[in-house]
Amino acid sequence: MIEFPSWSERAELSRLWQLAFDDQPRAVRFFFQNRFRPEDCLVYRRDGKIAAALYLLPASLKIAGIAYRAHYIYAAATLPEYRGRGYMAALLEAAGQKGWARGEAYSAVLPATEPLYRFYAKAGYVLYYKVVQVAFTKQELSDLTVAVHLENREWLLPDFKRLAATRNARLTNREGSLQWDGDALAYAAGYSRVFGGNILTLQNHGRMDYALYEMAGEDCMVTELMSEGDGYLRFGAELLRRAPAAAYHFRLPAGGDFLGKNGVAENAGMLRPLGNQPPLQAPLTGPAPYLGLALS
Repeated sequence: MIEFPSWSERAELSRLWQLAFDDQPRAVRFFFQNRFRPEDCLVYRRDGKIAAALYLLPASLKIAGIAYRAHYIYAAATLPEYRGRGYMAALLEAAGQKGWARGEAYSAVLPATEPLYRFYAKAGYVLYYKVVQVAFTKQELSDLTVAVHLENREWLLPDFKRLAATRNARLTNREGSLQWDGDALAYAAGYSRVFGGNILTLQNHGRMDYALYEMAGEDCMVTELMSEGDGYLRFGAELLRRAPAAAYHFRLPAGGDFLGKNGVAENAGMLRPLGNQPPLQAPLTGPAPYLGLALS
Protein backbone atom coordinates (compact mmCIF):
# COMPACT_ATOMS: atom_id res chain seq x y z
CA MET A 1 0.00 0.00 0.00
CA ILE A 2 1.29 3.45 -0.97
CA GLU A 3 0.22 6.44 1.13
CA PHE A 4 1.37 9.49 3.04
CA PRO A 5 2.90 8.80 6.47
CA SER A 6 1.94 10.42 9.77
CA TRP A 7 4.02 12.70 11.97
CA SER A 8 4.30 9.88 14.50
CA GLU A 9 6.26 7.74 12.01
CA ARG A 10 9.31 9.96 11.86
CA ALA A 11 11.34 7.54 13.98
CA GLU A 12 10.63 4.64 11.62
CA LEU A 13 11.41 6.79 8.58
CA SER A 14 14.64 7.91 10.23
CA ARG A 15 15.72 4.28 10.78
CA LEU A 16 14.99 3.46 7.13
CA TRP A 17 17.04 6.47 6.02
CA GLN A 18 20.05 5.51 8.12
CA LEU A 19 19.93 1.87 7.01
CA ALA A 20 19.81 2.89 3.36
CA PHE A 21 22.40 5.67 3.31
CA ASP A 22 24.56 5.21 6.42
CA ASP A 23 24.27 8.96 7.06
CA GLN A 24 25.30 10.55 10.30
CA PRO A 25 22.38 10.49 12.78
CA ARG A 26 22.64 14.24 13.35
CA ALA A 27 22.16 14.89 9.63
CA VAL A 28 19.05 12.69 9.54
CA ARG A 29 17.68 14.36 12.69
CA PHE A 30 18.21 17.75 11.12
CA PHE A 31 16.01 16.81 8.16
CA PHE A 32 13.16 15.50 10.27
CA GLN A 33 13.32 18.47 12.61
CA ASN A 34 13.49 21.13 9.90
CA ARG A 35 12.29 19.91 6.50
CA PHE A 36 9.96 16.94 6.93
CA ARG A 37 6.25 17.27 6.16
CA PRO A 38 4.02 14.18 5.82
CA GLU A 39 2.39 15.59 2.69
CA ASP A 40 5.82 15.71 1.03
CA CYS A 41 6.55 12.02 1.68
CA LEU A 42 5.23 8.77 0.23
CA VAL A 43 5.72 5.37 1.83
CA TYR A 44 5.24 1.80 0.65
CA ARG A 45 3.89 -0.37 3.46
CA ARG A 46 4.50 -4.10 3.59
CA ASP A 47 4.14 -6.59 6.44
CA GLY A 48 3.00 -3.86 8.81
CA LYS A 49 6.02 -1.59 8.35
CA ILE A 50 7.45 1.01 6.00
CA ALA A 51 9.40 -0.94 3.39
CA ALA A 52 10.30 2.04 1.19
CA ALA A 53 9.92 5.82 1.18
CA LEU A 54 10.77 8.93 -0.78
CA TYR A 55 10.35 12.68 -0.27
CA LEU A 56 8.92 15.22 -2.74
CA LEU A 57 10.49 18.59 -1.95
CA PRO A 58 8.63 21.52 -3.56
CA ALA A 59 10.52 23.49 -6.21
CA SER A 60 9.86 25.26 -9.50
CA LEU A 61 11.45 25.85 -12.89
CA LYS A 62 10.98 27.78 -16.14
CA ILE A 63 10.96 26.30 -19.62
CA ALA A 64 10.45 28.49 -22.69
CA GLY A 65 9.68 31.37 -20.36
CA ILE A 66 6.81 29.56 -18.65
CA ALA A 67 6.97 28.95 -14.89
CA TYR A 68 6.05 25.49 -13.64
CA ARG A 69 5.72 23.96 -10.21
CA ALA A 70 7.90 20.91 -9.66
CA HIS A 71 9.16 18.57 -6.98
CA TYR A 72 12.55 17.10 -6.21
CA ILE A 73 12.81 13.41 -5.31
CA TYR A 74 14.93 13.23 -2.16
CA ALA A 75 16.31 10.35 -0.08
CA ALA A 76 14.48 7.58 -1.94
CA ALA A 77 15.21 4.42 0.06
CA THR A 78 14.11 0.78 0.42
CA LEU A 79 14.86 -1.56 3.32
CA PRO A 80 17.50 -4.09 2.23
CA GLU A 81 15.19 -7.10 2.60
CA TYR A 82 12.60 -5.54 0.28
CA ARG A 83 14.86 -4.45 -2.56
CA GLY A 84 14.37 -5.83 -6.04
CA ARG A 85 10.58 -6.11 -5.69
CA GLY A 86 9.63 -3.00 -7.64
CA TYR A 87 8.54 -0.98 -4.62
CA MET A 88 10.60 2.09 -5.54
CA ALA A 89 9.40 2.04 -9.14
CA ALA A 90 5.85 1.98 -7.80
CA LEU A 91 6.60 4.87 -5.43
CA LEU A 92 8.04 6.95 -8.28
CA GLU A 93 4.93 6.36 -10.36
CA ALA A 94 2.74 7.35 -7.41
CA ALA A 95 4.90 10.43 -6.81
CA GLY A 96 4.33 11.50 -10.40
CA GLN A 97 0.58 11.09 -10.04
CA LYS A 98 0.45 12.87 -6.67
CA GLY A 99 2.66 15.66 -7.98
CA TRP A 100 0.50 16.19 -11.05
CA ALA A 101 -2.63 16.19 -8.89
CA ARG A 102 -1.23 19.00 -6.72
CA GLY A 103 -0.24 21.10 -9.73
CA GLU A 104 3.35 20.02 -10.36
CA ALA A 105 4.45 19.60 -13.97
CA TYR A 106 7.96 18.19 -13.49
CA SER A 107 9.89 15.87 -11.20
CA ALA A 108 13.66 16.25 -10.69
CA VAL A 109 16.17 13.88 -9.11
CA LEU A 110 19.94 13.72 -8.53
CA PRO A 111 20.97 10.04 -8.64
CA ALA A 112 24.01 9.21 -6.53
CA THR A 113 25.49 6.53 -8.84
CA GLU A 114 25.56 5.55 -12.50
CA PRO A 115 23.32 2.49 -11.93
CA LEU A 116 20.77 4.79 -10.32
CA TYR A 117 20.82 7.02 -13.40
CA ARG A 118 19.84 3.96 -15.42
CA PHE A 119 17.13 3.08 -12.89
CA TYR A 120 15.56 6.53 -13.06
CA ALA A 121 15.78 6.53 -16.86
CA LYS A 122 13.48 3.49 -16.84
CA ALA A 123 11.02 5.56 -14.79
CA GLY A 124 10.89 8.27 -17.46
CA TYR A 125 13.61 10.66 -16.27
CA VAL A 126 16.05 12.14 -18.81
CA LEU A 127 19.58 13.49 -18.33
CA TYR A 128 19.16 17.22 -17.88
CA TYR A 129 21.36 18.96 -15.32
CA LYS A 130 25.13 19.46 -15.27
CA VAL A 131 27.80 20.89 -12.96
CA VAL A 132 31.57 21.32 -12.96
CA GLN A 133 33.95 20.60 -10.10
CA VAL A 134 37.01 22.83 -9.72
CA ALA A 135 39.68 22.29 -7.03
CA PHE A 136 42.44 24.48 -5.61
CA THR A 137 45.14 23.75 -3.08
CA LYS A 138 45.35 26.12 -0.14
CA GLN A 139 48.45 27.68 -1.69
CA GLU A 140 46.81 28.14 -5.09
CA LEU A 141 43.81 29.90 -3.61
CA SER A 142 46.01 32.01 -1.36
CA ASP A 143 48.13 33.14 -4.34
CA LEU A 144 45.01 34.14 -6.28
CA THR A 145 43.47 36.14 -3.43
CA VAL A 146 46.57 37.67 -1.83
CA ALA A 147 45.64 41.19 -2.98
CA VAL A 148 41.99 40.99 -1.89
CA HIS A 149 41.03 43.48 0.81
CA LEU A 150 38.05 42.39 2.90
CA GLU A 151 35.87 44.59 5.05
CA ASN A 152 33.64 43.14 7.75
CA ARG A 153 30.73 45.37 6.70
CA GLU A 154 30.57 43.52 3.38
CA TRP A 155 29.59 40.27 5.11
CA LEU A 156 25.92 40.09 6.07
CA LEU A 157 23.56 37.88 7.99
CA PRO A 158 21.66 35.76 5.45
CA ASP A 159 18.22 36.90 4.33
CA PHE A 160 17.12 33.57 2.83
CA LYS A 161 14.12 34.94 0.96
CA ARG A 162 16.31 37.56 -0.71
CA LEU A 163 19.11 35.07 -1.35
CA ALA A 164 16.69 32.68 -3.04
CA ALA A 165 15.39 35.48 -5.25
CA THR A 166 18.95 36.44 -6.21
CA ARG A 167 19.85 32.81 -6.89
CA ASN A 168 16.87 32.19 -9.11
CA ALA A 169 17.44 35.43 -11.03
CA ARG A 170 21.05 34.41 -11.70
CA LEU A 171 19.85 31.16 -13.23
CA THR A 172 17.20 32.57 -15.56
CA ASN A 173 19.50 32.12 -18.56
CA ARG A 174 19.82 28.42 -17.75
CA GLU A 175 16.47 27.14 -18.96
CA GLY A 176 14.96 24.47 -16.73
CA SER A 177 17.23 25.17 -13.76
CA LEU A 178 15.59 24.13 -10.51
CA GLN A 179 14.49 27.12 -8.46
CA TRP A 180 14.23 26.93 -4.68
CA ASP A 181 12.52 29.13 -2.12
CA GLY A 182 13.98 30.68 1.01
CA ASP A 183 13.01 27.72 3.18
CA ALA A 184 15.00 25.35 0.97
CA LEU A 185 18.04 27.62 1.12
CA ALA A 186 17.75 27.94 4.89
CA TYR A 187 17.67 24.15 5.16
CA ALA A 188 20.76 23.85 2.97
CA ALA A 189 22.59 26.37 5.15
CA GLY A 190 21.63 24.51 8.32
CA TYR A 191 22.68 21.22 6.77
CA SER A 192 26.07 22.74 5.95
CA ARG A 193 26.51 23.68 9.62
CA VAL A 194 25.87 20.06 10.59
CA PHE A 195 29.02 19.23 8.63
CA GLY A 196 31.21 21.98 10.05
CA GLY A 197 30.38 24.53 7.36
CA ASN A 198 28.11 27.51 6.98
CA ILE A 199 26.77 30.06 4.52
CA LEU A 200 28.76 33.19 3.68
CA THR A 201 26.68 36.16 2.51
CA LEU A 202 28.39 39.01 0.68
CA GLN A 203 27.13 42.46 -0.27
CA ASN A 204 28.55 42.62 -3.78
CA HIS A 205 27.85 45.70 -5.93
CA GLY A 206 24.30 45.99 -4.62
CA ARG A 207 23.56 42.27 -4.83
CA MET A 208 23.50 39.67 -2.07
CA ASP A 209 25.81 36.81 -3.10
CA TYR A 210 26.47 33.65 -1.11
CA ALA A 211 28.59 30.53 -0.76
CA LEU A 212 27.53 27.31 0.97
CA TYR A 213 30.36 25.16 2.26
CA GLU A 214 30.99 22.03 4.31
CA MET A 215 34.12 20.49 5.80
CA ALA A 216 35.16 16.96 4.81
CA GLY A 217 38.30 16.00 6.68
CA GLU A 218 41.02 18.40 5.55
CA ASP A 219 39.01 19.61 2.56
CA CYS A 220 36.52 22.46 2.25
CA MET A 221 33.64 21.60 -0.10
CA VAL A 222 31.87 24.64 -1.57
CA THR A 223 28.58 23.01 -2.49
CA GLU A 224 27.03 26.10 -4.07
CA LEU A 225 28.41 29.50 -5.00
CA MET A 226 26.28 32.30 -6.41
CA SER A 227 28.46 35.23 -7.41
CA GLU A 228 30.47 36.59 -10.31
CA GLY A 229 33.52 38.67 -11.19
CA ASP A 230 35.57 39.89 -8.24
CA GLY A 231 33.04 38.28 -5.90
CA TYR A 232 34.73 34.94 -6.59
CA LEU A 233 38.04 36.26 -5.27
CA ARG A 234 36.43 37.76 -2.19
CA PHE A 235 34.69 34.50 -1.35
CA GLY A 236 37.97 32.64 -1.89
CA ALA A 237 39.79 34.95 0.52
CA GLU A 238 37.04 34.69 3.14
CA LEU A 239 36.98 30.89 2.91
CA LEU A 240 40.71 30.80 3.56
CA ARG A 241 40.12 32.89 6.69
CA ARG A 242 37.01 31.15 8.05
CA ALA A 243 37.50 27.57 6.84
CA PRO A 244 41.21 26.61 6.90
CA ALA A 245 41.72 23.52 4.74
CA ALA A 246 44.31 21.70 2.66
CA ALA A 247 42.19 22.00 -0.48
CA TYR A 248 39.06 23.81 -1.67
CA HIS A 249 36.57 22.14 -4.00
CA PHE A 250 33.96 24.25 -5.78
CA ARG A 251 30.77 22.79 -7.27
CA LEU A 252 29.50 25.20 -9.92
CA PRO A 253 27.04 25.60 -12.79
CA ALA A 254 28.64 24.25 -15.96
CA GLY A 255 30.25 26.60 -18.46
CA GLY A 256 33.21 28.97 -18.52
CA ASP A 257 36.22 29.05 -16.25
CA PHE A 258 36.45 29.74 -12.54
CA LEU A 259 39.46 31.70 -11.31
CA GLY A 260 41.41 30.55 -14.34
CA LYS A 261 40.51 26.86 -14.11
CA ASN A 262 38.09 24.88 -16.27
CA GLY A 263 36.27 21.95 -14.77
CA VAL A 264 34.87 19.08 -16.80
CA ALA A 265 31.07 19.16 -17.05
CA GLU A 266 29.40 16.13 -15.52
CA ASN A 267 25.84 14.90 -15.20
CA ALA A 268 24.19 16.22 -12.05
CA GLY A 269 20.49 15.46 -12.19
CA MET A 270 17.55 14.30 -14.27
CA LEU A 271 14.10 15.67 -15.08
CA ARG A 272 10.79 14.00 -15.89
CA PRO A 273 7.60 15.60 -17.27
CA LEU A 274 4.42 14.72 -15.38
CA GLY A 275 0.83 14.27 -16.54
CA ASN A 276 0.26 15.49 -20.09
CA GLN A 277 3.48 17.50 -20.31
CA PRO A 278 5.29 16.66 -23.58
CA PRO A 279 8.56 14.68 -23.57
CA LEU A 280 11.67 16.79 -23.11
CA GLN A 281 15.40 16.79 -23.64
CA ALA A 282 18.14 18.91 -22.18
CA PRO A 283 18.70 22.19 -24.06
CA LEU A 284 21.12 21.67 -26.95
CA THR A 285 22.35 25.27 -26.91
CA GLY A 286 22.97 27.88 -24.25
CA PRO A 287 24.17 27.40 -20.66
CA ALA A 288 23.45 23.97 -19.13
CA PRO A 289 20.57 23.77 -16.63
CA TYR A 290 21.59 23.58 -12.97
CA LEU A 291 19.90 21.75 -10.09
CA GLY A 292 21.96 23.00 -7.20
CA LEU A 293 22.02 23.07 -3.41
CA ALA A 294 23.92 19.76 -3.63
CA LEU A 295 20.79 17.79 -2.81
CA SER A 296 21.25 14.09 -3.41
